[in-house]
Amino acid sequence: MNHTITDQKGLLESLGELYLRISASKDELHAGKIKGLINKVRKEEKLIAFCGHFSAGKSSMINALLGHDLLPSSPIPTSANIVKVKKGEEYAKVFFREGKPYLYPAPYNYDLVKSFCKDGDSISGIEISTGRFPLENNCAVMDTPGIDSADDAHRISTEEALHLADIVFYVMDYNHVQSEVNFLFTKELQAANKKLYLIVNQIDKHDETELKFSQFKESVEEGFLNWEVKPEDIFYTSVRYPELPHNDFAKVGQIISDFSKLDQKMYTESAYHSALKILHEHLRWQENRMAEENGKYYSLIERYNHEDRLDMLAKLKSLENEKNSILAYPEKMRDYFTAKLDMILKNAYLMPAETRDLAKEYLDTTRRDFKVGLLFSKGKTEQARSERFNKLKQDLEEKLASQLERHIRELSISILNESQLTDESLEADVRGLTLELQDSQISDIVKPQVSITGEYVLSFTNELADVLRKIAKKAGLEFLEKFNAKLLERQEYLLSQRIDELETITAFKEALQKIEASKVFLEREEADLSRVLDENAGAGTKGSLRKLLQKWDGEENDYKVIISDDLETIINEAEKQSENEQNAVQAKKERSREQGKVQMKDQAGMLASASELLKDIKGFRYLSEDMKASAGRLDNQTFTIALFGAFSAGKSSFANAILGERVLPVSPNPTTAAINKICPPDERNPHATARVKLKTEEMLLEDVLLALAAFSMKAASLEEAYQHAGRLLGKSSVNGKQNAQLSFLRAFHEGLPHFQAQLGTEIIADLEEFRKFAASEQRSCLVDWIELYYDCEVTRKGVVLVDTPGADSINARHTGTAFEYIKNSDAVLFVTYYNHPFSKADREFLIQLGRVKDSFAMDKMFFMINAVDLAANEKELSEVMMYMEEQLANFQIRSPKLYPISSKAALEEKLGHPVLEEHFLPDSGLKSFETDFNDFLEHDLAEMVMASSRALLVRAERMLREVIAASKLDEESKRKQKIQLKNELIEMKSFINKGPLEMDLHRLKSEIEELSYYSKQRVFLRFSDFFKESFNPAALRDDGRDMKQALKAALKELLQSLGFDFSQEMRATSLRTENYMNKLLSENYGKWDSRIKEIRQAVETAAFSPSSFDVLEFKPAFEGLEGNFKKELTYFKNPKSFFEKNEKTKMNDAIRQSLDDPASLYIKAQGSRMFDYYGKKFEQEFESVRQKLITELEDIYNGYEEALDDTGNASAYEECLARLLQITNAD
Repeated sequence: MNHTITDQKGLLESLGELYLRISASKDELHAGKIKGLINKVRKEEKLIAFCGHFSAGKSSMINALLGHDLLPSSPIPTSANIVKVKKGEEYAKVFFREGKPYLYPAPYNYDLVKSFCKDGDSISGIEISTGRFPLENNCAVMDTPGIDSADDAHRISTEEALHLADIVFYVMDYNHVQSEVNFLFTKELQAANKKLYLIVNQIDKHDETELKFSQFKESVEEGFLNWEVKPEDIFYTSVRYPELPHNDFAKVGQIISDFSKLDQKMYTESAYHSALKILHEHLRWQENRMAEENGKYYSLIERYNHEDRLDMLAKLKSLENEKNSILAYPEKMRDYFTAKLDMILKNAYLMPAETRDLAKEYLDTTRRDFKVGLLFSKGKTEQARSERFNKLKQDLEEKLASQLERHIRELSISILNESQLTDESLEADVRGLTLELQDSQISDIVKPQVSITGEYVLSFTNELADVLRKIAKKAGLEFLEKFNAKLLERQEYLLSQRIDELETITAFKEALQKIEASKVFLEREEADLSRVLDENAGAGTKGSLRKLLQKWDGEENDYKVIISDDLETIINEAEKQSENEQNAVQAKKERSREQGKVQMKDQAGMLASASELLKDIKGFRYLSEDMKASAGRLDNQTFTIALFGAFSAGKSSFANAILGERVLPVSPNPTTAAINKICPPDERNPHATARVKLKTEEMLLEDVLLALAAFSMKAASLEEAYQHAGRLLGKSSVNGKQNAQLSFLRAFHEGLPHFQAQLGTEIIADLEEFRKFAASEQRSCLVDWIELYYDCEVTRKGVVLVDTPGADSINARHTGTAFEYIKNSDAVLFVTYYNHPFSKADREFLIQLGRVKDSFAMDKMFFMINAVDLAANEKELSEVMMYMEEQLANFQIRSPKLYPISSKAALEEKLGHPVLEEHFLPDSGLKSFETDFNDFLEHDLAEMVMASSRALLVRAERMLREVIAASKLDEESKRKQKIQLKNELIEMKSFINKGPLEMDLHRLKSEIEELSYYSKQRVFLRFSDFFKESFNPAALRDDGRDMKQALKAALKELLQSLGFDFSQEMRATSLRTENYMNKLLSENYGKWDSRIKEIRQAVETAAFSPSSFDVLEFKPAFEGLEGNFKKELTYFKNPKSFFEKNEKTKMNDAIRQSLDDPASLYIKAQGSRMFDYYGKKFEQEFESVRQKLITELEDIYNGYEEALDDTGNASAYEECLARLLQITNAD
């Protein structure tokens, strides 16, 4: 059941949105019905309606059931309008069709009120409130005019009011039961999901001698059953003779009494179903209105039969789309090119300091008093002028080439590929694109100056930059004009081929568009209104609804003040049921998630069946293999969820909270962290077993050397390192950084003897042993990774939860592994600690995350603030949350999925031991995260996995239809088709084999160079921050320490931080390079596919699939350079002058300048490594993609030929298609 049905607050909001939308369409009738429902629901009113024949005794029955003569009763129609009776203060309220309502407080003239009940012309309804009403306070009884009244307005009035009823008693005269009006009307009530009871009244008219009562009952029941009307029950009554046999009057009274005591669920269900019926009535109203408006268009298309209309529809859509695309394309490409060109010009870095210096030197030569040397000065002066001019010009030409020419050429190649315009002259223009700078373009902007000031140099270089941009822009626009001319030529040709067809359907076009627009509008209206009602999509209209209710209350109480429930009361009442609402929403999501898993399994089954069906059909071998592989992936799909965060942020405790059990130890030593994976168990790895991979000797030695380096110690072997560690164990005077490493060395020294023989091997462990390896420092320091196979709710969903090393580890292996998980995981969960959100470790990790987040196919990042139970109050927690959002925005992570969590409390909640009962927090916060995360897991990720596999089934169907069409050709057509197929395949292979590999390799190299260049700029932008952190007052405090050693330590920390940041930038660059490589491959594949489609539209090849490669490992920059900065360190005299004077700034600038060349060398070396690696990968992938496409085409064309050769075998292909459709359409 939809949650809106039983959620009073949600239903109110949905009804409010429905009212606004229906009112906006000018449908006053159905808007009025919704208005009535809103008032009913907000008053929590349970409404019992009596309807049926006039004079069937409805009013008399109501008076008898209520025990008071409140309504007029007579053999003639006495109820000409809606009369509602309820419990409350004594009054009668009369609603007129025009004008304000009248309120008659008690005592009032009952006869007058009864007379009002008969006035259907001027009075629309009457409300009678009395303390004598025997039912519950929020229960009311409604009497309606007879549906078979001669006055049609009476029937309409009844129909318009019954949507408010929760339970309907349909009253019939004994003598008119088998009336068609009864059957039709009760059938409508049943279709509207009304709880329907039938009352055959006045059974005192029955004559047992004429017909046994049992036979009469049987005929009544059979009559309604024949009309498929199945009421809750049928009662037979007589108000006049209560003691009459077969009189069910008491049963009717009991039903009403029981109903009046039911809870809100029943009446909100009823209101929902009424709203659904009104919604459909409104849609029919819309449809009728639009049909009337579009009458002339309908008559225009009626000349076409159904098949012709379908053909015209398809042809029109195709031609219009094609025409619009053709017309818009040149302007679209022009706008694209000019925007990109402007960006290139804007971003070009043309006048660095070096260029401005050259300009100044040249400008000096333009002064009249410029002179070089004493003897032969004229010649020397001219030579100097020439040399300085040439140097400036050469530098400017280099800027033209590197900053403008290369990018414009790349842009030109890109637009040619995008447009799929094959033109040798344009391609030649791109290859020959050269930006030339004339001497005069420099000299002409020189203005005579007495002296060359800095201001004039700046003005001159700005003008020079403008000159370069103008040269580049001119060249770019010249190419654009040629390119646009070619596009227009193609446009004219393409349009000329289609103009005749367009003219033949012009008359049909306007009619079709109008009718289609009406259909689309109605479909959208139905979808939108259904969504509003079914998904509680009106939640945003609470304010609007409140205003409406205030307005309606004001109208209703306009004459006399009547205090009625307002929206706030309704909302407060509904909030008492918020837990029920949340449970209903959660249950719906759980069902949806189950459906997601079932869909993946079902789709895997479809693909496996389809693969088996197609495997032996020529032309379908590759498709069958793709289907089989895709089915395997779907059937065994797992999702890798990587957990990141600084050590002691509570990652492991958070993981335990997700798992719902204390699985991972929660106090790992920061220096001994290993990768812990929690995986679904399988046949090879049963529940609660673990595979523990110990480090190799080489890996362990690397870690130990890192720890020994804190004590300025080295070792050539593991044995030597072990001895060093033993000697350090007795060391007592250590600093904070040494202390952490000493803890690791102590654990290493104690643990190695027990496991040295097993280094590099896997150990199978039970749960107890696993915890020892994960928690005991003596063991965990020797561990590379652990895979725990554990059966719980999370792993049953196919989740592999990876608890990674701390984000503050700068171990190269740790950071490389972390980056692999950032890149390849399906979701990234980042945990930070409440008491120190955004520590330095957090910052460095998030900088790296910000570098690569744009490479993700979707937003897969979730952020947790752990241990929020430490918050003193809500205000403090709110401030921390706000701070987190602001900080994340600094890393270009906006609108983050951010959750305040107490993992400790969350686990206790799951174990049934709530610990936050006295806390201001309502709960641990985990449920909110899990709801969103499970939706992401079961919807977003699952849909992404299934999308590509669905395309395989579509391809199979299209290809089969093409083969079937080929097999049905006559012999002569088959002969011609074979020749054509042969020629087509030759043409396709020829085109594919001409792929621009060399040009793409050049583009790849240029991309790596540019990415590497900007990596250096980004690192040096952070140089001052790193310097301040390393050379800080605490590190250089004059407290008797050895200041030389302190300076060396600060320098070492600076170089490590910078070097690490360079390696992180390189890792990010490698991912960007991989994406760019896939972009190039995709461009080529798209170009090939487009050309294939030009040759034969029906050919369906596999979609391009991006490749993924192992990330290169990057060592930090500046290793071994600590001894190269003796001169720079001399700027330090003492702490006071260093921090209070300018010495710190001078050292900062000097070290930065000294690192410029080493940084460039590092960037160049790593860029070369990347090109060597990715260049070879690109060549391999390029060739692999090309050969796979050619082989697939050969397979497809062999299938075509097989179909042409198989005379009379079309039925076999058709049978195969039918079986495929059965597979894909199976539930």
